[in-house]
Amino acid sequence: MAQPEPSTPRRRPGKLLPAAAIALAAVALAFGLRIVPLVRQPIQRLDNVLYDWLYHQRPIERERAADVVIVAVDQKSLTEVNEKLGFGWPWPREYWADIARFAQAGGARAVAFDLLFTERSRYGKETPDDDLMAERMAEVNIPVIYAALAGPDGKFGPFAPPIIDPVFAAANVTDEGTVRTYEPTVHGQPSLAAAAAQSRAQ
Repeated sequence: MAQPEPSTPRRRPGKLLPAAAIALAAVALAFGLRIVPLVRQPIQRLDNVLYDWLYHQRPIERERAADVVIVAVDQKSLTEVNEKLGFGWPWPREYWADIARFAQAGGARAVAFDLLFTERSRYGKETPDDDLMAERMAEVNIPVIYAALAGPDGKFGPFAPPIIDPVFAAANVTDEGTVRTYEPTVHGQPSLAAAAAQSRAQ
């Protein structure tokens, strides 16, 4: 005759209630301490240390498999362009149009420039650099978002290249030494990341 299986012991509600009460009290205490001036800053520093540690423990995405690819200008790039093409920083602006066209050919759905083009190109006396950038950007059919500074009135600052109907997004620099927060809007304008994500989803 088969023996009945032992039943799984059930937790008594009486034991769960004190545990829940202790957890709620700990949460309330943590939030309460945040508003006490003498302990608010130490707790914030502890939060930052824990946040930074957890951030560095995250798995690194493969660049070719990621949804977002950052094309960064590093020292190796600066050295190669200087040695092979003879241009220091900043690079001619027509190069950025070539990068956008290359990204489009590679299947990019949107391009966001985290660069400010507020003044005429320094190479303007030698070549029509801004005009060349505008001509080549006209060949890009995917959304392109240009970084600009949003003023308190919500208006964007100057933009030098004569690009037809450019799309701007706020790229105002944060005051944080280490960036741990990111505002989706700045003075009523979408941030660069928010605008890029929205254009990619369309």
